[in-house]
Amino acid sequence: WTPPNVSIPLLDLVDTIFQLKQRGWL
Repeated sequence: WTPPNVSIPLLDLVDTIFQLKQRGWL
């Protein structure tokens, strides 16, 4: 279990990294 104020930004960060990998930036 994680507090909402921590889980939301974390999921957003993971989504951002995933998009960067799709674009071949990482």
